[in-house]
Amino acid sequence: MMTYDARDGYVVLFGGVNTGTDPEATWTFVHGTSIHLGSAGGPGFLEGASFAGDARAGYAVLFGGPTVWPSNETWAFSNGTWSALQPTVSPPPRSFAPMAYDPHGGYLVRFGGFNDDGDTFFSDTGHVGVRARELEPSCLKLRARMP
Repeated sequence: MMTYDARDGYVVLFGGVNTGTDPEATWTFVHGTSIHLGSAGGPGFLEGASFAGDARAGYAVLFGGPTVWPSNETWAFSNGTWSALQPTVSPPPRSFAPMAYDPHGGYLVRFGGFNDDGDTFFSDTGHVGVRARELEPSCLKLRARMP
């Protein structure tokens, strides 16, 4: 998973496919240089997590992804350090859910994702991070499209 952290001014890469070569590692890329930060103190292996920069909060947010089943873990990455977030409201567990920052609303929006059986892709939408909340379906005009 990869995103741009506007506050810190670099691209952040987290994890990847579990090939046995540090799938929990974090890397930053700034001014043409990659820096390997390792995996200490960060999330565990979360293939399929959502990752996006939250410009208003000032950090990148990692959400969900399967450990064994999809989770709703929420992590912040800022200034080279991971911190587990404990939002008062957290979206339901999801994996492979698209997520992006909405600059007009000032929050991250997550759309759908797979549930714990891995066969059902939802079309629900919610905010992610410390201002998390689920959005009412009546205010949405998005639909899941699967090939």
